[in-house]
Amino acid sequence: MISKWQAGERKVDAQIAAGMGTIYKSGEEFLQALSDWSKKDEGDADV
Repeated sequence: MISKWQAGERKVDAQIAAGMGTIYKSGEEFLQALSDWSKKDEGDADV
């Protein structure tokens, strides 16, 4: 029987194999993308 964790790992492996996802070349690039994403998301919130 496959555990929930193993099933999740297989799903991620399939996504990577399909070319899904984003690779950042530096920590700074990642943090900028995260900041941009959170700013964009703030406008979408129904609070």
